[in-house]
Amino acid sequence: MSEALNPLDSENIPATHELGRSTGPRTPAGKARSSLNRLTHGCRSEQILLKTEDPEEFEFTMQAWFDHYQPGDDELAGLLVHETAIAHWFLKRNRRRLAQVEVHLPGNAWNWTDEHLKLYTNFSRYTTAAERAFRRCLKDVELYFARQHRREQLDALAAAKLAAIDSEWLAKKQKEAARPSVAMGQQPPPAQTPSDGVSNQGTAEPLERLADLPPDA
Repeated sequence: MSEALNPLDSENIPATHELGRSTGPRTPAGKARSSLNRLTHGCRSEQILLKTEDPEEFEFTMQAWFDHYQPGDDELAGLLVHETAIAHWFLKRNRRRLAQVEVHLPGNAWNWTDEHLKLYTNFSRYTTAAERAFRRCLKDVELYFARQHRREQLDALAAAKLAAIDSEWLAKKQKEAARPSVAMGQQPPPAQTPSDGVSNQGTAEPLERLADLPPDA
């Protein structure tokens, strides 16, 4: 039988905002009592590791998540992976406790008492909440790493495009440097062939000889 609460005890008076909404216990004793309430059966506990749980299994679970995502020096990624691993651990805890409850329930549900039904309903609700929390954390970490991967792909694509444009520009400048007169808009003079020189000399020599002849020749 639970001990009656003293209405004049300040620890039993809920702290409120100006609008009258509860903010939970504020005194150390009230916070301690609240913590003990959560630790009644472990499913609602926010403690990472309980005395009845295996530290080696916990470390293995945590390391498995970090090995999978490998967040490295990315603090935000590391935090998301850590939260996902913790959510996984809480889910395992709640599933294990629900299985323990089911083992001790009567095989025939028609023989369940109100206490049996209440016990099963509560632990089922805790397990469902843990499953939702885990899926939410997993979704967050997957979206973050998907964005990071997409950003890395875009960075690589942009770097490749910039390098290609720079390469094309250098090739263009090298081609223009090989043809400086063409690049300045000047046409090179036509090449003079040997046949042209022979033809001009052949025409000039007979005219000079005719000039040396007497008038009546």
